[in-house]
Amino acid sequence: MAVTKRELDSKQKLAKSILAVKGIDLNEWLANQFDSVINENTDLLVEALNFKEDSHEQRNRNQAPTDA
Repeated sequence: MAVTKRELDSKQKLAKSILAVKGIDLNEWLANQFDSVINENTDLLVEALNFKEDSHEQRNRNQAPTDA
């Protein structure tokens, strides 16, 4: 079930309050969360980039003129 805007707002307000009490900047905390997601998924990112590179190379080979 998707989170409603109201639920999300409530969670965000509570999290902001908790972080403020702990002396943690919200944007710094968010940046750390984003870094965690990225670092935990480097294999996925590398795989996607390799796939993109392979697809690009395949297109180039298919478009290369052939010697007749």
